[in-house]
Amino acid sequence: MLYCLEKEREKIEEFEFFKYNNKKEILKLESVEEAGQMELEVLAYNLTVCKLTDISNIDTTTDIFFIGKTDEELSLVCKTEDTPAETVERDDEWRGIRIQGTLDFSLIGILSKLSGILAEHKISIFAVSTYNTDYILVKEENFEKALKVLASAGYAII
Repeated sequence: MLYCLEKEREKIEEFEFFKYNNKKEILKLESVEEAGQMELEVLAYNLTVCKLTDISNIDTTTDIFFIGKTDEELSLVCKTEDTPAETVERDDEWRGIRIQGTLDFSLIGILSKLSGILAEHKISIFAVSTYNTDYILVKEENFEKALKVLASAGYAII
């Protein structure tokens, strides 16, 4: 179950979408379409998830990459062809799905619903979020199955 916190805990049923209106009230959305921009775009390239020791090894001129740095690690997600030569660890053969459009920060449950649908079919994911949207990475061997499952759940695959 998901919970939305404001002044008090409000229980929210699995896979329902909610957002805040301009008065900070919680509004239930009646459908995925009402939540907006629920087309899923298939990325046309393979991706790699890796750990690095030095940020200078990252080619920041490439068209897509995600960097995550904490006090414990430096991680990179990039096109497989753009993976730095020197990595601590790497995991290849990921494929990506982008949630189309810009997702409003007030939308609740978008990534939860997608990951839940895939989890029900024993498909693990690696999720990456940007300011505008979310990306779901799925291992190559499960990618076609993931697309079929999401399409059957009503998502438009483009």
